[in-house]
Amino acid sequence: MTNQSIRELRPDDDFHAIAQLQKATFTRIRSQIRKRDDVNKMDTAESLQQTFFPVGSISPHKGFVALDDDNTIVAMMSVHISATSKNGYIQFGVEAGREPILGQLLTRCSDAVRQTGGSKLYRITYLYPGQIRNAEISFWESFGFVSDDYYFAQMHMKLEEWTLPEDLDVSGVEPVKDEEMNDIYKMLKEDGEDFLADRYREAFTEQTPDHVVLMLKDGDVDVVGAAYYQVSPSIHPSFGALTARAFGVHFRPNASLSQKEQRRYLQAVIASMKQLGVDFTFGRFSSRNFATIVQLVAEGFEYGSLAELRLVKSV
Repeated sequence: MTNQSIRELRPDDDFHAIAQLQKATFTRIRSQIRKRDDVNKMDTAESLQQTFFPVGSISPHKGFVALDDDNTIVAMMSVHISATSKNGYIQFGVEAGREPILGQLLTRCSDAVRQTGGSKLYRITYLYPGQIRNAEISFWESFGFVSDDYYFAQMHMKLEEWTLPEDLDVSGVEPVKDEEMNDIYKMLKEDGEDFLADRYREAFTEQTPDHVVLMLKDGDVDVVGAAYYQVSPSIHPSFGALTARAFGVHFRPNASLSQKEQRRYLQAVIASMKQLGVDFTFGRFSSRNFATIVQLVAEGFEYGSLAELRLVKSV
C-alpha cells in the first residue's frame, strides 16, 4: 500500500462499510473491556455521513480512508475537532493485519488539527477500576501517544435515594454571574485539569436556564470550589423525568478545605438538583482529586464499571 492510497473521506463513500469496519475493530480491540451490546450503540452509517457531510453546513470534523488496490476501504480514521481547544479526538476502524497504515492516517489527522490551530490529538481508552494498563494503551503508545497521569471516574446516582440533611448550611455557595462563566474554565486549566476544562467550555459556553454553575467562596472574593451540571430530559425511563448531565465538582488544591466542608458543599449542590426536580445525575471526576470521589461515594454515588483514560499525541 502506498501513500497514494490515502485520501480524504467523500460524501459518496460506502458509509455502511465504514460503520461495519469500526464495529469490527471495536469488538476486536476492546472485547475484553466492553459489553458486547455496546457495539450496537456505535455510529450508524447514516449518523457517520451526517457527522462529516451535514446537510446545509460544513462540518469541522475530518475523515480519511486507506484504500486497497481494488479501492476497497481497509482503514478509516476521523478526527473530531473541538470548537474551543481546536484539538482533536480520533475514532478509527481498520482490518485486522492492516494496523501499520494507521500511522499514515494519523499524519493526515495531525495535519487537519494543525490547520485549525490545534496542537494535540486525543484518544480515549477505558480501564476497569484498579487497572493501570490495557492492550489499547500499548497499541497507541507505539504511534507516539502518551497517557495522562490520572484517569476519570464515571459516576452516577438516583436522587430519590438521597435524603436532604436537616439544617443544611449553604453559606458561601453562590451561582455564577454571566461574566464569571469563563472563570471556571480558567480555574480548571490553572489546576491542571485540561480535559475537564475543555469539556466544561464546550458544554457551558453561556449561562442558560438549563445550565447550573455554583461556586464555593471563602469570604467575599476567593473561589475555592465549583460545581456544574446541565438539566435535560432523561434519555431512559429508568432515570426518571429529568437528568443532571455533565456533572462536575472541583476543589482548588491550594484551598485546604476540610472533608467536612467539602461534603457540605457537595450536599448543597445535590440539594440544588433536588429543588429543580432532577431524578438522576452523572458525570466524570478526575482521580487527581480522589478525595472528591470518596465524598461522592459517601453521598450515594455509584462508581461506573469503567474509567476513562486520555491518551495524548502532540502534533
